Amino acid sequence: MRDALDVVRALLAAGADPNARWSSHGDRLPLQEAIEEWYRLVHRREIVDLLLRHGADPNARWCPFESRAGTPYFPACESAMGVTPLIVAAARDQADTTYLLLDAGADPNLRDGWERTALDYAGDRAVFELILAAQFPDPVARREAAVRFPGAAGRETGWIAPPPPPPPPSAPVR
Repeated sequence: MRDALDVVRALLAAGADPNARWSSHGDRLPLQEAIEEWYRLVHRREIVDLLLRHGADPNARWCPFESRAGTPYFPACESAMGVTPLIVAAARDQADTTYLLLDAGADPNLRDGWERTALDYAGDRAVFELILAAQFPDPVARREAAVRFPGAAGRETGWIAPPPPPPPPSAPVR
């Protein structure tokens, strides 16, 4: 049911709230479902695009792993310090989702509870450069920041170039 593009389209057209939260802690969001369930969704890009065009908050926060109580490995989480859609998309190397989120106004400077930004999680070249370009629009500042970036040493030489072109548009969503 989560990958039913027509159902998502119909619900949004009928006025469903794209920012509605649910779960025992109120920490599940439609955008979160689409981004976190990436390996199961054939229509992830289209669903994310639909949600954003219907007003889903690209900076909404949630706690991963239902981590309210905390564990020895993960501190207790509150939504205010949770992850953002951009952080999760970067961690999952979703260049298309990263582009859509940035285009919708996602803030690449927001930090999670571990004081990390989406750029800290970006492993894919396209994702890294998209986020870097959003944080540093000036090419000179972008290049200087990339060299200083903690993960830059492990990245291929020449990565920091003009940002890649946006992903090709999908079939028009009605």
